[in-house]
Amino acid sequence: MLSDLQKIAAEVEQSIKDHQVSEEQLNLLEKELLKIINALTALGEEEINQTEVQPIENLQEGLDKLILLLDDDAASIEQLDEIKSTLPHDLVRKMTQSMEEYDFEEALETLQAWNSKKTS
Repeated sequence: MLSDLQKIAAEVEQSIKDHQVSEEQLNLLEKELLKIINALTALGEEEINQTEVQPIENLQEGLDKLILLLDDDAASIEQLDEIKSTLPHDLVRKMTQSMEEYDFEEALETLQAWNSKKTS
C-alpha cells in the first residue's frame, strides 16, 4: 500500500514540476491516501475499543488532586495522565481537549460534573 502511494506521489510531484499534472493522477493519489487514512482510522478505533477503564483504589483521591491542580496547567496535565486509565475515554478526551485549548476552567467543570454524577 505504501509503495503504491510513494510511486503515485512521486509521479504527481514530477508532473507538477513539469506543469502537466492530470486529474487522473490526482484521483489516483487521493485514492491511495484514502486507503492509508482509512487504515489509520480503523487502528485508532480499534485502540479506543480495546482501552478498558482500569480500576484504581484511590480514584477519588486522584480526582480530588486533579481538581485542585487544574489551577496549575502543567501539574494538572501530569495528574490527568497519571489517572486517565481509570477514567472513561470520553471524559479524558473532553478534558484533554479543554486543556490543550488552555481552557482549564472548562476542564474543571467537565470533571466536576462527571464526579458529581459518579458520587450521586
